[in-house]
Amino acid sequence: MLAIWPELTFAECEERLRALPGGWKAYLDELSSEKLGEKLDYCNSKGQPFSARVADILTHVINHASYHRGQIATEMRASGHTPAMTDYILAALSEKLD
Repeated sequence: MLAIWPELTFAECEERLRALPGGWKAYLDELSSEKLGEKLDYCNSKGQPFSARVADILTHVINHASYHRGQIATEMRASGHTPAMTDYILAALSEKLD
């Protein structure tokens, strides 16, 4: 089981961040329509047990990231700063994606 809030050094965070795209690609490449409908049992960060379909978990992950980007942008504006560009389509159009 993975720790929900591990204490990592900056170098460890960078290492894990660099590994994420490959890990996601490998996972998604093997994901079938049948697997999308399968239920997974898990516990949330409060230790509460849940069971959800893989498709619903993936949708949550995508939407939850947007939620946090909005929180960060709001905090930056409130502090008098301009938030970074985080719109996917702008990154795609500017060819900043691999």
